[in-house]
Amino acid sequence: STSNKRGESLMTSLFEEALNERLATIQSSPLHSQYTLENSLLILDEVTSNTVLKMPISSLTKIAKQYGLQVLVDGAHGLLANPVDMAKMTKGDDEEIEGEGIDYYVSNCHKWMSSPRGAAIMYCPKEKLRDTVLRYPPVMSHGVDDGYFSRFLWDGCRDYAAQLSLPVILDYWNQLGPENVRSAMRRGIKSAVNILKQSWHPAMDEISLDIHDENGNDDASLLLCEAGVTIAPMSMYSTSMTLVRLPDNVCGDCILDRKTSTDAKQIQDFLYHHRIEVPIKCINGVLYIRISYHIYNRMEEYERLGAAMKQFRFT
Repeated sequence: STSNKRGESLMTSLFEEALNERLATIQSSPLHSQYTLENSLLILDEVTSNTVLKMPISSLTKIAKQYGLQVLVDGAHGLLANPVDMAKMTKGDDEEIEGEGIDYYVSNCHKWMSSPRGAAIMYCPKEKLRDTVLRYPPVMSHGVDDGYFSRFLWDGCRDYAAQLSLPVILDYWNQLGPENVRSAMRRGIKSAVNILKQSWHPAMDEISLDIHDENGNDDASLLLCEAGVTIAPMSMYSTSMTLVRLPDNVCGDCILDRKTSTDAKQIQDFLYHHRIEVPIKCINGVLYIRISYHIYNRMEEYERLGAAMKQFRFT
């Protein structure tokens, strides 16, 4: 919808403004005469950890390149959960201009790809950076002088089981179809939001997310955001994750009853003792739950979460 597009544009502008302001502050600092921003490294989250918002990587990279920065994208929640176009990210929007895209992309495979822990990727298509910045890995062993791949392959007594599982895991996701998986994630996370909203915020009972809307642009998404049940329309979140405000009697208020990370931990520990593992986030003094959905999750799990949370009382 037009409203959601305006919201996305506003968020992009806020990120751009924050980055420009920070870089300008560094550049005007008295210490700046001792060093230069050029070739410094800017690390961007593809998806923010606390708020699970998708960052506008392309526009932020353009700003960074104006200052001569190298850009690394931390794609911890990228692979499978969100479409990752390495070629586009590393070339930038204008493929005619060399060096306009990101320089490095790192991610893990154990989150949404569901591999055993220990498998990760580091993508760097620029040979100059491979042969300079990435010339020597932290652990040097056999193969350090035999090229980019080889120098990172041997690092002592590593167990390669996680890496060896990747071809089978990729075959599995390709058989299902990555976009089919993401569609299931989008439907599942919206259904989960509807369940928790109904349990914790019954005043919003008449407003439900349309689980068949692939883009997260339905009016209900915007209304839930405006009511503070979520912090952004669904289209701005990662495909498989979102924040939902906790029940009114525990969530706090950004002015009169500000909560803290200590309060968040108390709730998270309470849920853990109910055999529910889920992060509680404190955003501007208000408590939210960061829920995720993968294809193995069931709606009964979110119903149990909703019921368990209503039993909580601060001590």
